[in-house]
Amino acid sequence: MGAFAKNTIYLAVAHYIAATIGFFYRLYLANTIGPVGMGLYEQALSFLQVAITLMTAGVPSAISKLVAEANMREKNMDVKNVMTSAMLLIICFFIFGIILFTLLSVFLRSKLFILILPTAILIGFSSIINGFFLGIQQTYPLVCSILIDNITTFVFFYL
Repeated sequence: MGAFAKNTIYLAVAHYIAATIGFFYRLYLANTIGPVGMGLYEQALSFLQVAITLMTAGVPSAISKLVAEANMREKNMDVKNVMTSAMLLIICFFIFGIILFTLLSVFLRSKLFILILPTAILIGFSSIINGFFLGIQQTYPLVCSILIDNITTFVFFYL
């Protein structure tokens, strides 16, 4: 079996395990905070997903393609330029997000939007790292990060 197939299987298994953990986590959360709390949680989650979409916007796939091309030509300087450009792009997206979510929080009188921004910037930088590892065809760090993220979320909510 080729490296591509193995990496695909590893990522699929990691996402399956993460979805299973998320299922039990949401069951526990729904029983703990009730319907009103779940309504607020789902509202915050939908705004977080919008922020993540604004922050990442195809960045991981573009980075993985550019890094793979630079590795094929064995030009480390190109990889550094790609990563630097991606970081600057995420910072620009973050500034746009600050402006957008500040205006939304003023118009809708909700501080929820401001609370989402730190998470969105971390996810933006995480997408850069994910794209880099996909570009060099190493999925082990991605699999580990997916599993560690979901396991720690699960453990902290049950404690």
